[in-house]
Amino acid sequence: MFIRVLRDSLFRQKRKKLTVFASVALGASVIAAMLNISLEIGDRIARELRGYGANILVSPASDMLPVQINGLDLGELREAEYLRESDLARVRSEMFWRNNILGFAPFLPVTASVNGQAVPLVGTWFHQTLKLPDGTQSQADVRDVKSYWKIDGGDIGEADDKGAIIGVSLAERLKAGAGDVVNVVYGTRKESLVIRGVLESGGAEDQQIFVRLAVAQRLAGLEGKVKTVLVSALTTPENKLYEKYQRNFKNLTPEEVERYACTPYITNIVVELKDTIPGSAAEPILQVARTEGRILNKIVLLMVLVALAALLAASIAVGGSMTATVMARRKEIGLLKALGAENASIVGLLLTEGLIVSAAGGVAGYGLGGLFSWTIGARVFDHPIGPKAAALPLIVALACLMALLGSLLPARRAMSIDPATTLKGAA
Repeated sequence: MFIRVLRDSLFRQKRKKLTVFASVALGASVIAAMLNISLEIGDRIARELRGYGANILVSPASDMLPVQINGLDLGELREAEYLRESDLARVRSEMFWRNNILGFAPFLPVTASVNGQAVPLVGTWFHQTLKLPDGTQSQADVRDVKSYWKIDGGDIGEADDKGAIIGVSLAERLKAGAGDVVNVVYGTRKESLVIRGVLESGGAEDQQIFVRLAVAQRLAGLEGKVKTVLVSALTTPENKLYEKYQRNFKNLTPEEVERYACTPYITNIVVELKDTIPGSAAEPILQVARTEGRILNKIVLLMVLVALAALLAASIAVGGSMTATVMARRKEIGLLKALGAENASIVGLLLTEGLIVSAAGGVAGYGLGGLFSWTIGARVFDHPIGPKAAALPLIVALACLMALLGSLLPARRAMSIDPATTLKGAA
């Protein structure tokens, strides 16, 4: 009996049911789009923010050790320590988090005389090929950690030991530009370099001149040595588990400890970098790391609020349509009650009808939300974000929740219908 009444009811008042279907579909499409984006937003935003610079600094361990006597800092008097360039390839071959390392580059600063003026000269990697122990190769470049650089002119090739990139402010001071030759002197060593391009970064690099690392090593007599390494790593922002671990890791359960260890928090990557590169100390560039976390958390919060607003709006629309349905069918409801139907049966009929229509709207909203997320991803992140199969059950469940929320007031109104009064008015 219930099935027959439900079947007949589903094919009546098609306009009102279409309104419920459309309301749920639109609300579900917004939620689906936000959910699809949120599943990829962390990595996408982190990769976008990585364009603003590295987030980890690696330097010799001795540089991190304070040297003080009677309160006086004597750190500048100790002999300079360096890292071995040959150890850096281990980042690509031995690290557990190597796939999270988007880029890294070493630096060897030298104060040299360029055309008779003291100038900061920095050696680094340009189109560097790293040979890994397994026989494969990996490419590395300084612009992997400084992608915001703007270079006007040519570039330094992979084996271009005569090429140089000069900062725009230094170029103005030396009155030099692309194609010009500059004479570099460091102690008794000399190099004649050709300026390939002019760099503009908006920072200290505008006052420096950059060459291949091998050139700076040769000038300084530090073959195979580097001073610092900048690392750009894809990390997970700080969250409650991270804060709990930092406060008192002894209170964590074994499951929480395992989850912490298997999450690419910046501290985990820093520790492994230190263990991977012998004689090194690594530390996060906190201003960058924390800013990324705050931006990501705010964007995720914004998407959650938009999804909740869509859920509320759709529920209100469903409630209005179902209230109108109850008012239009009050005589039918009154007759069912007169024939012995309980309030639970009446409410169950309305809810089942609403759930079926809403579930269909949820499936349609899932498909429409996939189209929205695809468009948003392509426009904002230059990478289309398609629908996620794992999101479909959740979207259908939320669509059913819209039906339940929207049915609260109509259900109360249906329960309050008096069959005697209603049928008497019909007579």
